[in-house]
Parts: sequence; structure tokens; C-alpha cells
Amino acid sequence: MPGSNDGQFPVYRPGVALMGTVPETCREVLLAVADLFFIQYVEVDTLSDSRADRCIGVLAFHSYRTKSVWNDAGITEADMPTLVVGLNQYRPRGSGMNATEMQWEWDHIHARSFRISCDEDLFGPLKQSDIDEEDARELAAWKPRACIEPLITCGDRTIFGRTGRLYFTSVPLPGLSQPFELSTEFSNRRFMGLLPLFAFLRKCLGDQMFRPQRIGACCIIDDPNLRFTRYGFLRFGEAVERAEKLNFHMAIAMVPIDYGLAGKETVRLFDDKKNVLSGLIHGVNHLREELLVTPPGIQMENLLEKAIWCMNEFTTATNLPWSRAVVPPHEGVNASAVAAMGEKGFEALFVHPPYALHSIGIRHPLLTMFPSEHGFGELPIVDRLSLEYHYWKNNPGWINSFLFHAWLGKPIVPWTHHYMFKRGWDYFEDKIKFINNKINPEWMPIGRLLNNNFTISVRNDKLYVNLYSRNVLVNIPDNVSKIVISKIGIHEPARSSHLKVGDIDYTWDRISDNYVSASIPSPGPMEVEICTLPHPNVPKNRPRSSDYKAVFRRRLVEIRDRMRPYIDLGSNPKVYGPYE
Repeated sequence: MPGSNDGQFPVYRPGVALMGTVPETCREVLLAVADLFFIQYVEVDTLSDSRADRCIGVLAFHSYRTKSVWNDAGITEADMPTLVVGLNQYRPRGSGMNATEMQWEWDHIHARSFRISCDEDLFGPLKQSDIDEEDARELAAWKPRACIEPLITCGDRTIFGRTGRLYFTSVPLPGLSQPFELSTEFSNRRFMGLLPLFAFLRKCLGDQMFRPQRIGACCIIDDPNLRFTRYGFLRFGEAVERAEKLNFHMAIAMVPIDYGLAGKETVRLFDDKKNVLSGLIHGVNHLREELLVTPPGIQMENLLEKAIWCMNEFTTATNLPWSRAVVPPHEGVNASAVAAMGEKGFEALFVHPPYALHSIGIRHPLLTMFPSEHGFGELPIVDRLSLEYHYWKNNPGWINSFLFHAWLGKPIVPWTHHYMFKRGWDYFEDKIKFINNKINPEWMPIGRLLNNNFTISVRNDKLYVNLYSRNVLVNIPDNVSKIVISKIGIHEPARSSHLKVGDIDYTWDRISDNYVSASIPSPGPMEVEICTLPHPNVPKNRPRSSDYKAVFRRRLVEIRDRMRPYIDLGSNPKVYGPYE
């Protein structure tokens, strides 16, 4: 991504400037934060205090980017919302409080458990939560005072609070001088270094902040096919009953070579219950390293064409809509395979990006911080979170990852296997209830979830849309004269592929190596389709592939899975979960 301190406000950035004089080690962090929020970072001495090198100020006006401009406009420091970071004692000028009132008492504490306030504007889905960091950190914490509104607390001590327009946090910014990723400082494992700053920016941006129209959710179950109404420990009929009762949607990740195994009763069930059942693609032959071939070449092209052909045959035979989104077997995928899938017209890849992309050497400060990763042959990479027992066994707070996903505007995509239900639905339902109570997403089929994977911001008479899927449906509000559409890439430059809005084709304008944008007239208040997805070329004949061994292996795996409910395979909580 381009640096944020270039002195310009590109069309995709809202009108808020992040300003301050900060330690050298924090500068890289603030540049990444500015890119995440689509704001400007301009380094100026915003506060004439002796400790100004440890302060950050944010000015929530579009055109005021330097201190001289503020003065010309008659704006004083007292008028600006200001965040003071990492200070144990600070006396803000113009606050209307005398020095005695501002001498707050504070202690040094070791803390890892924090209480988030109920302020919706600041914290969104994180509000009113008790969240633990993985490791305790030494912090200064203020004792209760009537003049301080506590926003994040540890026991009866305030870690992040406000008084008037002044916000303050005792937690210093993370100082990272080496290559880093913001996700290491903003996740369920570690978050206090950035959460006060993020909450403050969220409050200052208000309606200008890029937000999703809605938070979509869908639970993915890997492996089952539709031969019978039961696959292993998962009964589809029971899943429908639970989904309608608890409000969730289940998507079956089916292996393409199982395309001809759809039973009439199961197909009828999926057709009748499209509101709670849908599907996507699970690899091609379900071999561990089939999407790790480098370079892809003819072998990878044939493999992907086979997946398209198989799922086209399945849809033709069953009349069931099946998304061309892919779940790679065992999270195994490389950049070449992702690029090839993008060129072949696949819609998205569902995988946990750090696991998949770190293994092939892809690092970026904003990896996993957007609703999807872009830049690999146009294919969006959407993050999903496991419900498997071994994921949370050593990290009991893992469930809070869904809260951080929702805060970032990411789709909520839990996933598991059929053996999750060996001892009933209690464990699974507990997690669904947590997601519904804390986030309240809209559960939807996997295809519609991708249609809703974008963020918007309305400013004046323009609607700004950031695309994180290849085909989205956007509700155009009234009084909008133009739509500014942008696409972001974090690795390879975003390509200037075709852009279709409704029935009209448009051309991208390249803003930088990583951004392309297009400004088009608004069609009026309506729902409009924005598409960058090419029409896939479906082979007329089944692509040649020596897949006899793959089919034989897949049948053995299916037999094993279907026999598990009837054979005692032993008690292995790593595999089956806690309800043994």
C-alpha cells in the first residue's frame, strides 16, 4: 500500500487526519493504522506540551491538515478531539479543569483481564465484554475519579478513559521497527496496544468510517457429500431443525469428484431449505497438496477446469445453486494456485490467511485486517475461524476472535467437520449462541455472504464502496450523485480487470500499484450489482485427469466417515472434541 504521509487525500480516503509527533519506533505502526482506516497520517507537533513526543491528536475535518491551516480556520487545540497515549500524568490545556483536579492518582499494575464499556460508538461488537490477553502487561492505571469516564478498566482501575474532548490511555503504542503485522497487536491474544487508538478513530470518524452494510455469517462444514441425508455424525435434517431454531446457516464444502453422488431425498431437503443450507467447493480431489503445485502450469489448469466441470454437472443435475468459492484441503494453497483460481473465475477462497500465506512467505502490515485479502489474480481470500477442539484447547479465549472479526467488518465464518456432532450439538450451539448474542450477524448462504462483502462510506453526495468480493449487491441511498468504487491489493498490484455496474461496463483508473478506482454516476436509489467476476469458461467435456487413485482414496475416506457412528474408534478429544 502507498504511504499515508504523502500530503494528499486520495478519493478513497475520508476526511480525517491522524496527526502527532510520536517515537520513531511507532511511526510505522501509525502509517499502517492510517491505511487501515483510510485516513491521512501527517506528522506535526500538535501539542506544545513538554511531552508532545508521546501524544497523538486527531482532527476530524476534511481540509485541515497542518497546524497553520487550523490556526487560519480559528480552530484551537481545545476544540480538537485528542488522544493522549502512554502518559501517566498529563494536564491538558483548555480543559476547564485546574491543576489540582487533573492530578489523577495512578498505580502500576500487572493486568491481562479487561472490561470494555458499553459505548457502542467506540467499541461496536466488543462493547460490554470481559476479554483477557494471552500475557499480562505492566501498565499505569488511574484510580476512580469523578472527572474521568472509564472506557476500559481493569478491576476498579481505568486504562482508557475520557473527560470532555480529551481521551487518554495509559497503554503505550506498540513500538515495532522490524517488518510487522497489525494483527499481532489486534486479536484475541493481544489487543490493548491498539484498541484505545482504534476505538478513538472509530468515534472520530463516525459516519465517515468505512463499514459493511451488514455483518454476514455462515458456518462451513468440510467434507460431506449429498449421497444420503446423513454424513458421519451429521444429520442434515437435524441440522435444519437446529438452524431454524437457533438462527444460523450451514454451508457444506463438497469435494467436486463427489458431484454424481447426490441422493434425491437429500437434494430435495437442500432445495426446500435454502434459507439454512447451501454449499461451496472443497478442493478438487481432496488431496492434501493438490493446490500446492508450483508453478501451476497445465496440471493446475486441468485440475481447476475439472472442478468447474464437476460442479457445473452437479448444478445441472440437482438444480441446486452451489457457490464457486473454494475451501482448500488441509488449508494447503500457494500464491500461484490462488492466482490461477482467480483467472479461472472462482469467486473466493476460504482459508485462514496467516496459516496459508505465511507458509509461502507472504507478509504485510495489514494482512487479515480487511474483510478479505486481495491481489492474487483478483481472488478474494476470506478468513475463517475453526470450531475444532484442538484450536481452543490451548487458547480458551479463542472465541473472542469472532468479536475482533466483526469489529473489523469481516464476515463471520466458523468451520468444523462432521465429528463435531459425535456427542450432540451442545458445544456447537454454545458457540452459535455466543456469536448471535454478541455480534447478531445476518446468517446467509455462502454466495450471498460474498455478495455482501464490501464496505461503504457516504460523504456529501458521494457513495464510496470498497470491494472485497468479485460480485456485490449495494443499496444506493437517496441523494447520491456519484459512486466511487475502489479495489485494494496487499501483495500483487490490483489488476485493471473489467468492471460492470448493473448492465454498464466501466474502466478502472489506477491510483497506485495497489489501488484501482472508478467514479461513476449514481443510477438512483436502488440495489445495484457491481461485478468484476469474469464468466467462467466451462469445459464441454470432462477434462482429462488420471484421478482413479484420487477417486479410490476419496471413497475410502467416505466409507470411514460414514462408519464412524457405528464403530467405536476410541476416545480422542483432539479429534472428537470435549463431549466424549
